[in-house]
Amino acid sequence: MTTADKTITFLPEDCQYGTTAEDAPFVISARIRIGLVRRIPVDTGADSNILFRGAFDKLGLRNENLQTYRNSVTGLGENFFKPDGSITLPLTIGTGNQRKTILSEFVVLKDSTAYNIILGKKTIKDFSAIIFTKYLFMNFITEDGSVGSIHGDREVAAKCDNTSLALRKKSCDAARIFFADLDARQDDQPRPKPEGDMESYK
Repeated sequence: MTTADKTITFLPEDCQYGTTAEDAPFVISARIRIGLVRRIPVDTGADSNILFRGAFDKLGLRNENLQTYRNSVTGLGENFFKPDGSITLPLTIGTGNQRKTILSEFVVLKDSTAYNIILGKKTIKDFSAIIFTKYLFMNFITEDGSVGSIHGDREVAAKCDNTSLALRKKSCDAARIFFADLDARQDDQPRPKPEGDMESYK
């Protein structure tokens, strides 16, 4: 597979999970603003990035940071919701030299979910990323022009699946357990970020 002037390949050793991963969602962690956010599915069929309200609050964002979203509703699966607004934030995938940061728009929704954020197809394109779902593996072009890679987290994906089922049964306990898992750790590499600090949430 080729993206821009780079050839991206997938090798058998890139697969960590065997055939058990074939039907699993591709779930990763990424740095949003200055917080490390877990439970992020990458959805090649989603038009927009979705930031759920619990994660929005944990990232230290406020209503005054929101902009009016250009559409009155946004789709999520087979359902449509009225968003609280939209916000543009720095988004980083990868670590160390194998990473890339872009500014990306997120639509903010109140609805409870097993996930914190959903990344849509425009962001995948902006990262020049290619996903091999059978391997739960993604390659992308890093800031220095090399090819970086990320493995999806099969264990987290399974937990999120179980929580999604519980949420569909209106289990408030399950929602509280898995809603917004954030880590405010930072590394020493520069990246775009808004003014102000983010507190650590335990």
